[in-house]
Amino acid sequence: MARIRDVLSPGIGSYATVPAGLGTIAARFQANSDGHMDWGDGGFVVMWITMAVFWFGVLALGAWGVATYAKRGGEAGPSALEIARARYARGEITAEEFEQIKQGLR
Repeated sequence: MARIRDVLSPGIGSYATVPAGLGTIAARFQANSDGHMDWGDGGFVVMWITMAVFWFGVLALGAWGVATYAKRGGEAGPSALEIARARYARGEITAEEFEQIKQGLR
């Protein structure tokens, strides 16, 4: 396997002579590639499956979060006026206090 210094500047012992274009550097590395990471043995299939599972998980988590949030919003509980009516019915407050609460809520 070639050393990086030899690939970037063959025949010269200095790193200062690196070609200016990144495409030239990439082409030199590719020419000296030993096949590692070139997806030639079906690795791209594993990549696509992994990406599909990941994005499905992200979407499922988002849908679950939205559904949970929406469900909690529907269970708001009794309003302040309903609580005041219940307290009046149990005798905890007088009719005058109940009327004051109604006026305060409007």
